[in-house]
Amino acid sequence: MNTGRIVVLAAVFHYAGHGRFESAGLASTLELAEGGRLSAGDFLALAPAPRKVVLSGCDAARTNGESDDLGLAQALVAAGAEEVLAPVHAISDVLAEKLAAALYAGAAGDAACDLDASGSLATAARIALLEVRKADPSAGWEVFRVLAR
Repeated sequence: MNTGRIVVLAAVFHYAGHGRFESAGLASTLELAEGGRLSAGDFLALAPAPRKVVLSGCDAARTNGESDDLGLAQALVAAGAEEVLAPVHAISDVLAEKLAAALYAGAAGDAACDLDASGSLATAARIALLEVRKADPSAGWEVFRVLAR
């Protein structure tokens, strides 16, 4: 019998694609192939959630500003993700690509996301966003946030 649960076996989840904000945050979605979508509600059903998450999709950390509203990134934290990096507004594909390259290159040219270290995604994001800002101060880097448990 199908219980409708989503089971995640990955420690890191990186989504690169289109995000869609809905004023009821739980209705916000990430677009998938062939018309599929992942919603904030889908993320709340994760058991367990990935430990580290990068959402490179527009509005993935956006909410309507109400204290009880959950967007995509917030739902992942509520589901158990330790850290989620996501933008609160729209981003360009170029910015998403530059951030991913800087995030995974790290300051020393090796992987910046150490899965065993607490706060590693926040540290890697800080380094990567500084690199993106240095290369192009007007790239829109300031819309990214790290949400953590």
